[in-house]
Amino acid sequence: MSTNKNTNSTDIELRNSGLIILCDKIETDTIKNTVKELVYMNSLEERDYKHIQLILNSTGGELHSSFMLTDFIEFSKIPIHITGLGICASVGILILCSGEKGQRIITKNTSLLSHQYTWGFNDKYHDLIAARKEQDLIQERMIRHYLKHTKLDRGKIKEILLPESDVWLSPKEAKKYGLIDRIV
Repeated sequence: MSTNKNTNSTDIELRNSGLIILCDKIETDTIKNTVKELVYMNSLEERDYKHIQLILNSTGGELHSSFMLTDFIEFSKIPIHITGLGICASVGILILCSGEKGQRIITKNTSLLSHQYTWGFNDKYHDLIAARKEQDLIQERMIRHYLKHTKLDRGKIKEILLPESDVWLSPKEAKKYGLIDRIV
């Protein structure tokens, strides 16, 4: 289902066939709508589908919102297959790799970007010190997420996926590192 605010009959038909399309910036509203659809699909007593297909195209967005979705993907009763099209950048790549192992697919023309998170503050000194704890916790969450969903160890994650500069990956590199399973 599209994450726009106006649900139409096409969106309902897609959802009823087990398909959700997330083609947007990752932020609270888009993820809220996507998770609502996933909760609905998981709550149905009788289902005509054995998995949910999530089509993903995103330039990234809010890290906390992406963790809301990745946590749901991991705990879903129904396996969630993810296909990346166009671009899966920043938190989009975190979502992409959280899909059902063996069913994380991208097309040969999909662009992939990984990088350290960014966070801007205009606060007082003591507030900045307090926020540092959350920044450290977020960094550790990202590393644990990649440890769970890739073939990389902690050192390689920091070197390859979370270095100081942005990292654009080819589909072949994404497969080599275990971020995805297939290129179509």
